[in-house]
Amino acid sequence: IRGWLEAAGRDWSLGGAVVGLLARYVSSFDECANPYDQTTAQGGICGLGNGNPLGTDNPYRRRVSSYFQLDLHAGYTLPNTLGRTSFFAGINNLFDQAPPYIYSAALANSDPSTYDFIGRYFYGRIQHRF
Repeated sequence: IRGWLEAAGRDWSLGGAVVGLLARYVSSFDECANPYDQTTAQGGICGLGNGNPLGTDNPYRRRVSSYFQLDLHAGYTLPNTLGRTSFFAGINNLFDQAPPYIYSAALANSDPSTYDFIGRYFYGRIQHRF
């Protein structure tokens, strides 16, 4: 990751019910192209300085936008004679935020280990514990 990443989550529960959220934020950052070869995406983060072609004096720098993602989930657990049955549902990437385009990324023109490539999606789960 070239910017910084923050993640914070919170769950609230009452009896057998639970609701929660997870927020993820990736800061914006500058990336620079290689001024000696503008035909490729090779580059990296700016700010290396000291006359380095990828440094702060690079005219081929661009700002990669920040990224925010919010996930929500809820569930309920019912006790029964055979254990506990839980029902869960959620939505990831609530605002359907697309990952920013990163020219110097190795895969998919962005970073799949940092950003959500799937987009908004819903899920459900039923679980039983004996």
